[in-house]
Amino acid sequence: MKWFIIAFAAVAVIAAAAMLSGCSRKGDVMDGDGMLNMKNGAPGTAENTGAETAAESVGMTESAAPAAPTERTAEPSSEEEDMTPSAVPYLTANGKSFSIYWDSNSSAEAFFEKMKEGDVEVAMHDYGGFEKVGPLPWDLPRNDTEITTKPGDIILYQGNQITIYYGENTWNFTRLGHIPDVTKEELLDAFGTGDVTVTFKVEWTE
Repeated sequence: MKWFIIAFAAVAVIAAAAMLSGCSRKGDVMDGDGMLNMKNGAPGTAENTGAETAAESVGMTESAAPAAPTERTAEPSSEEEDMTPSAVPYLTANGKSFSIYWDSNSSAEAFFEKMKEGDVEVAMHDYGGFEKVGPLPWDLPRNDTEITTKPGDIILYQGNQITIYYGENTWNFTRLGHIPDVTKEELLDAFGTGDVTVTFKVEWTE
């Protein structure tokens, strides 16, 4: 009988201990979120806070990393000069030189192309007290229109003669171009009152 009582008591103690253990675990789940979180490393625990801090540090390090340099292609400077040689027209008479400004027409273009091939010498004589005139070695296209000349005008007459005016005259012919900013006196000083050889040239510049 004593043995039975002792055995029953032992079973009761074990059962009570088991119940207490179960209640403790239930309490952990119900009331001990912090404890469970600490054990499992859930958010809000000391362990997890450290992990988050490390992750944040890594994130900060990654975001702060400098961007890879981009490759830049050199662009040509707008200030770079065109190195293509250009032809600058002028004429000479008795050792004096004058610039030429061309009109925009096919006659002037054709004459300029001839000058680029080599100097063009024209034996000129005085005519009418207002111009020097001389024959060309070839014909040029004509763009005749009625013009009143002024000092410095360079005129194509009948397609095969060239004249340089130092006075005024009105006629149908083609103006090739003109000598800029020149007076009648300056032209007569260079050409004289008689015959003169005028050379049409180009100077090549870069």
